[in-house]
Amino acid sequence: MLTSLAIWPNRLRWNEFKVILGTVPEFFITNRLLISTRGCSINCLDSSVEGRQKLIFDLHSRGLSNDEIAAYLNANELTKPLSQTLYKNKDVWSVLSKFKKRQLRKSESTTELGDWRICF
Repeated sequence: MLTSLAIWPNRLRWNEFKVILGTVPEFFITNRLLISTRGCSINCLDSSVEGRQKLIFDLHSRGLSNDEIAAYLNANELTKPLSQTLYKNKDVWSVLSKFKKRQLRKSESTTELGDWRICF
């Protein structure tokens, strides 16, 4: 077990499980469970910003182009949250790109179960 910790020194020992059978431990069963996720590093967004991202993605999923989405937002007097300026084609593309990456990070996780070992 120490060799695997030497390879990855930043991994904690809580991912190693041992099951001891019986009152006098004649043997135990051990395994390694590794769970990797990026979902824990997602920052919370302001509700108005998150709502605007969902609106833009909804318009995109209905088949509107970036120019049409920008025209829709500008016609409804929705401005960018920080600069309070009108939307352009590249702004809509940027919002869509960031939204898709954020959704991918939320659902991205991998689990890896090691080999069961019986130690006497």
